[in-house]
Amino acid sequence: MNQLSPESFEKFKCIGSSCPQSCCVGWKILIDENTYDKYNNSEDKKIKSVANKYIKRLENTNDFIAEISLKDNSCPFLGADKLCEVQKKYGHDYLSPSCSNYPRKSINFGTKKLKTLDLSCPEAARLVLFDKNPLNLYEDRIYKTKLPIRINSKKELDNYKIVGEKIFNLSLSLLNDNKVSTPVALCVTKKLMEEQKNLEYFPGKLDDIYNYFLKIFLENNFLDFDTTSIKINFFRDLYEYRNKQLFDKKNTKKIGISEKFTNEWNLAYENLINKFNSSKKRFENLKEIEKLYYIELNKEKVNFINNYLINEFLGNSSMFYFKVAYIEKRIEIILLVAVIAKFLILGKLSEDKYISQDEITKAFYLAKRNIRFFTNFRPNTEYKFRDEIETILKKIDNNDLFNSLLFLFI
Repeated sequence: MNQLSPESFEKFKCIGSSCPQSCCVGWKILIDENTYDKYNNSEDKKIKSVANKYIKRLENTNDFIAEISLKDNSCPFLGADKLCEVQKKYGHDYLSPSCSNYPRKSINFGTKKLKTLDLSCPEAARLVLFDKNPLNLYEDRIYKTKLPIRINSKKELDNYKIVGEKIFNLSLSLLNDNKVSTPVALCVTKKLMEEQKNLEYFPGKLDDIYNYFLKIFLENNFLDFDTTSIKINFFRDLYEYRNKQLFDKKNTKKIGISEKFTNEWNLAYENLINKFNSSKKRFENLKEIEKLYYIELNKEKVNFINNYLINEFLGNSSMFYFKVAYIEKRIEIILLVAVIAKFLILGKLSEDKYISQDEITKAFYLAKRNIRFFTNFRPNTEYKFRDEIETILKKIDNNDLFNSLLFLFI
């Protein structure tokens, strides 16, 4: 089986105790039967004792049969040196698949695997966001390859997959083209995905439809209006939702959120909303800060937003290939993470009028790491907007969540 991966994937190495947001903190870890047996029957008395105390079997599960509970919000196997006691004793291969694979993601297409990084990891986020060549791809970790990406075999007869692969490659090409704005690239991609079911029966029409949409979106200033008030109202609504989840004593279904994310969110809200005593000043500040944001976006000649989107399109490439209802909102979830990260970045810019690469990286890994605060995770490993978030977004456009998120994104 061939493996396809971007250069950032090949460069990744865990930075261990130097990591600013360890994956061993704040997350319960799911493990398989083999890991459960190894840990509970370990010859190391300390590892066995911790396993017996903190690993709990789960009911009605498939791949994962148990989870490691937290001790003081950290994995109980995490040592005082912020390194894993299991890995130090037995090596990387002894770890559970959840731990040994993270933050690496893999989509199995049968004859080919597409591998990417999960940006909830700080080091993965840094590598991806500031990669000057995000579409430098490797086949089997050795051979450099370029677009178009070939997942389908030459014998593929499913027109839906054939058209999907072409849309996939067109979307990546648009995001990698500095002559095409990010909103245009997103809108063309979304329109093509909406047409994919029709194009299944008329695959030869794809190029014409692509050129039509691209021409329409390039020639018309369809987003040439001020969205500042929309963003301010959204930030306020989101903040109220957050406070209700965290502080409402009547709310019995509280959702986990990291302390670091809460602190960054509070700072952003204070700098963008709370500290201004008039709507006019709040409005003027956000407009000015957004100008700084787009300067930062291009300062290093690296478009970190497009790098994020390219990575997420690669990591969610199944949305182009498979005709299943539960993947229909993936592009909206991808946009939501970008919107939340932008909010954190704008808050920092409002305070300092400058932001470092480390702070940009932090905004993205915190947004990605806490995405379940805004979405439900369903059994088919798919995220769905929480009802409250969907209601907030529908205040912007009641008929289309993509449009709502696009207005916040630009």
